[in-house]
Order: sequence, then C-alpha cells, then structure tokens
Amino acid sequence: MQALPRQAQPAAMEGTSPSLLAILNALPAPLIVVDQDFFVQFVNFESQQFFDSGRSAMVGNPLSDLVPADSPLFTLLHQALQQNSSHSDHAIWLETPRIGRRLVAATAGPMGDPPTQAVLTLHE
Repeated sequence: MQALPRQAQPAAMEGTSPSLLAILNALPAPLIVVDQDFFVQFVNFESQQFFDSGRSAMVGNPLSDLVPADSPLFTLLHQALQQNSSHSDHAIWLETPRIGRRLVAATAGPMGDPPTQAVLTLHE
C-alpha cells in the first residue's frame, strides 16, 4: 500500500453545487464518501451501478452493508483518516452475493482538516 501526502479538503459534501455533483456523477469509477464510523455519506452514479444498489439504500448505512467487514477497504479508509494521507491497494477482491467476485484497485483519501470523512474510489 502506498501513502501520499494530502492537502486539506472541505469537511463535507453539503452545499455541493449542481455542476460539481454532475462532475462526480460523470466519473467513470465508483466514488464513495464515508464518515469516521464508515457510514456512507455520498455515492456517485457509478457506485450505484457497481454495487447494484440505489443511493437511498446506500447513503446513511454502514459500508459493511456493501462489502464484507473484513475487506481491506476498511484498512485503507482507516489509514487515510488516521494518517491524513492517501493510501491505495491494487489487488483487492470484493465478493458479495449482489456483485459477485470482482478484483479492484482502490484508493482512499482523507477529507477535512482534521479528517472527518474519507473518499474511496474503486477501479476494475
């Protein structure tokens, strides 16, 4: 796993302008924002496609509802929040009844100063 220094980011997605929301939803990769307790705060359109689930079923619920609680994704997110730096892994297997078995690369980065949320991106 690789650690990269990170600049301070806005603490929350609240007040996001429609144009920024459109950009996030146009990204060709799943993007998920979680809080310090790993509850989902935001998902883009591609996340909904990847997890075969709607925004209302994802936002406000624990990330462990989407991926197994022992997934390396939680380690990446924890490192991002604790070390205030980005971390990535290029070979993570995700397996659930809903999405099947998928090999992804993942990057987690902190949001806020101090970080209170983290952004997770997945790439197949």
